[in-house]
Amino acid sequence: MRIIGGEFKGQRFDILKGFKGRPTTDFAREGLFNVLQNALDWQETKVLDLFSGTGSLTLECISRGAQSVIAVEKDRRASRHLDKLIESMEISDAYCVAADAFFYLEKQGNKFDLIIADPPFKNVLGTRVHETVFKQDCLAEGGLLIIEHDPHEVISGLAHWEQTRKYGKVHFSFFRK
Repeated sequence: MRIIGGEFKGQRFDILKGFKGRPTTDFAREGLFNVLQNALDWQETKVLDLFSGTGSLTLECISRGAQSVIAVEKDRRASRHLDKLIESMEISDAYCVAADAFFYLEKQGNKFDLIIADPPFKNVLGTRVHETVFKQDCLAEGGLLIIEHDPHEVISGLAHWEQTRKYGKVHFSFFRK
C-alpha cells in the first residue's frame, strides 16, 4: 500500500501478514482525502481512527499534517504493526491503542475534530458507531464523523447526516456535530 498525499506522499508500507481486514482502496482514500483537504485545517485537527486495521487512514492523516492521531485497533498484532509504522515515520503525536473501538469510545474523555470509523462491513456497525460517538460526546463542536460502510448499509437517515460519498463499493457517510 502507499500514502496518497501530504508529506509522505508515495511512501509505501507493508500490511501485516495474515491480517484479515479489508484495507480502504487507494481510489476511495484519494476521494475521501480530496474532500477533507478542503474541509479541514489539518494542523488544527485532532483525529481518532476507529477500527484502524492496516492503518492506511491513520497514515494518510499523519501525512497530511494532523495535529494528533489516535488509532484504535482490536487486533493486537495489527496495533503493534501500526505503532511500528508510525515510529518509523518519526511522528511523536500519533499512536495506536489495542482496544475494542466501542470500549475505547466509552472510556476516553477527549473530543476530536475528525473521527473516522471503518468497521468490518460484514458486522453492519455503522449505526452503532454513530450512536456511541454522539452518546459519548466525542466530537468537538463542528467536528466530523465519517463512517466507511458497505453500499447495502443505509445510515443517511441518522441524526447529523450531511452527505454520503460513493467510491465503487465503498461509501463514506459524513456527520457533523
